[in-house]
Amino acid sequence: MDIDGIIDISDSGNGTSLPKAGIFRRGVAFFIDHIILLVTFLFVFNQYFDFFLYKIIFSAWRFSLSVSIIIFAIELYFVLFEWLWKGKTPGKFLAGICVAKEGKKELDFYSLLVRNLLRCTYFIPPFFILPDLISILASKRNKRLGDIAAGTVCILRRNAKTGYRSER
Repeated sequence: MDIDGIIDISDSGNGTSLPKAGIFRRGVAFFIDHIILLVTFLFVFNQYFDFFLYKIIFSAWRFSLSVSIIIFAIELYFVLFEWLWKGKTPGKFLAGICVAKEGKKELDFYSLLVRNLLRCTYFIPPFFILPDLISILASKRNKRLGDIAAGTVCILRRNAKTGYRSER
């Protein structure tokens, strides 16, 4: 069940309180971002289909290199969007959430890099997103492993006219 509550992002526990992003909104953002990545990769593979079919699939080291490039591209997508769009990816933007740094600090590139490098756990076959899902459900602040390591939190995006974005 998704309940967006209030979250304190200060170090001392008595500072700025912001509405936290629930698991439903995070799931929507995850789904949208991965659909964008899938469509992009299908377009690229379609453009270079002959190359990938004959040169990469039939060679183990080329296949491994291709998978590494895909994982790097996924990491780059999240890190660059969150850095350039101030804590948002297209999925987070559409879901009405963003990433913020705890302790009223400004979101920096290093935190975003650490946060998203732990996304590599999604590519470990028996687990996929299970560790992050457990972390989000077990945490009071709905934090995934990357959020815990980087000191970040996912919150509702602020709307200039009406304050925080409300539930639909």
